[in-house]
Amino acid sequence: MANTYKGLKSLVINNPFRILGVYTNASNREIVSSRGRIEAFVKVGKSPIFKTDSIAIGIDEGNQLIYNDKRRALLIPPRSLENITEASNYISDPRSKLKFAFFWYSNVSKEDECALNCLIEGNKQNAIGIWISCTNFSALLNLGTVAFTEENVFDFVGYISNLIHNDELREEFVSSTCGKEFSISERELAHIFIDTLLNEEPDIDWLSAFRERGVNAEDDEYIENILAQRPIRILETEIEKLSHFNSKDIKAWRNAFSQMQFVAVKQLTLLKDYVGQNHSKYILIADKIAEQLIESSQLYHRICHLSEYDVTTDCVKLAETALEYACSSLVKDNIRTAVEEIKRIKGKIPPKRIFNSALLINKKIAEYSSKVEKVETALRFIGECAPTLVKLKDELGTHDQEYIKLSTKVAEFALNMTIGYFNKEMKAFDLLIRCRPQLPSLYQDFPSLYQDNVMSSPEVKQAFVDIKNLLFDCCQLFANLDLLDVSKDWEPRYLRNKTAIVKDAKELEVNTIHKPTIDMRTEQEIFSEAQTIVQLQEYLSKYGQVKAKFYKHASDKITALRKEEEKDHKYWNWVNQNKKYKGYKSYLAKYPKGLHADEAKVEIKKKDEIAPLKEFLYAVLLIISLVGILFVLFT
Repeated sequence: MANTYKGLKSLVINNPFRILGVYTNASNREIVSSRGRIEAFVKVGKSPIFKTDSIAIGIDEGNQLIYNDKRRALLIPPRSLENITEASNYISDPRSKLKFAFFWYSNVSKEDECALNCLIEGNKQNAIGIWISCTNFSALLNLGTVAFTEENVFDFVGYISNLIHNDELREEFVSSTCGKEFSISERELAHIFIDTLLNEEPDIDWLSAFRERGVNAEDDEYIENILAQRPIRILETEIEKLSHFNSKDIKAWRNAFSQMQFVAVKQLTLLKDYVGQNHSKYILIADKIAEQLIESSQLYHRICHLSEYDVTTDCVKLAETALEYACSSLVKDNIRTAVEEIKRIKGKIPPKRIFNSALLINKKIAEYSSKVEKVETALRFIGECAPTLVKLKDELGTHDQEYIKLSTKVAEFALNMTIGYFNKEMKAFDLLIRCRPQLPSLYQDFPSLYQDNVMSSPEVKQAFVDIKNLLFDCCQLFANLDLLDVSKDWEPRYLRNKTAIVKDAKELEVNTIHKPTIDMRTEQEIFSEAQTIVQLQEYLSKYGQVKAKFYKHASDKITALRKEEEKDHKYWNWVNQNKKYKGYKSYLAKYPKGLHADEAKVEIKKKDEIAPLKEFLYAVLLIISLVGILFVLFT
């Protein structure tokens, strides 16, 4: 029983003709009369029942009519002063009247009367059989209404489409519904019907129904264009959102692109089904998607490419996806150029294994590029880059080519900054010398600048001091650069500049030997060089008790050294108690770098200093003894 009315739609249930209890061909007089009857009942708190109400509640089960009082009461349309006024207003306008007429029954012939009675009695199949045998417009309209209530949209569209596009039947339908004075074109009536379906029942695939059962190609095209508007509108909304998206959050960017592509795939598939891939509407919106993806991916790259290695890979994929969406030749060509460019950029970025290190170095280079060129600046730059290079060397090894490239990049930047500043300062100094004919050329004879007559000028004296300081700083820089691993093709340039500057420094008697101010040793090197407990503890402190690679080895070594120290102390205490020369010698032999080695050396030295005096005194005593013996013998 319930399934019979499962397909009833709002257009039938709330149809103004049904609420007023009339058929679509009812005259204005009948409509007014019906409305008056309803108003009279409503005023006394009742609701009238019309014959048409039984059409909505008749249930076909074994060709026997079954009534259910409760269901009957539920299915009688609610009638109040408000809704009958609304219903009357709907059908007072001819176009609105035609709209609702497509979804209700017409009773213009004896066949209609008979079939409607069958329908009221619950004999739907007999009613359908009667209408199928007829050729008038009302038969098609009634068959369409039955099909609609059964959710048989293909038959529904077939019946109504034939009604609309048959000139004779259409005129009869319009005249029966709106009167002979009203006229409407075939095209306009079709559009009223289609608009109603698409607006009131948008979830149904009306396009398929019209393509299969419709009789007019223009209807298909009209539906296609209307249906196309929705995915286009959705896509334009997504394009607009993406065009205004701006964030430093990589995850947010990826979500935005994912959302755009999800919507694009779904809506372009619908649009393609509606109008075809070669339709201008499809091409235009697909090109817009492609162009927006490229534009947004470029912005995404500018903002985020220094934050994560995979950002550039994301942009390559986005560019390739944009190329897949593009339809027109011009847009395709432009996007191909963008694809090639982002691939070129990707080809230049360092491998993933050094990306983070390269990122830090590149940030330092960008930071120091805006600073004043000075050797002190270059020294600070190297000092700040050194920990990154050491970490990378520790991870990849000294011979890794990507590490060497990055290390060379640091060395080259520092050298360029230094050479630029050095040349500028030397040029200024040379100009100062040339402005004084009595002074020799800077490059001909540096030592001559020491002559009193040459150095009498305070300006020259200060300039000379500044040049010496500059050369001193350059040599300090070279001490640091010498520790960096650089490529073989760059090393000759470095050596040429270094040799020339060191030569100038030596001529001016500037100290050219400097200790590096940076530590380029790897963790393994630092651990290997740590031979004492203090050095091993410094190693553990530097890398952390847990994170240190050689934590266990260092701990074991410290334990062993402490045990050795205990032995050292014990042996020393024994030696020091005896205070013997041989004991100190044996201590040094056993512990050449022992805790008390210096003390042992001091004691040995003391004994070495006393030894000649002892020998002299021994000789004197020996002589005295011999003299005494001789004296006794001869007396």
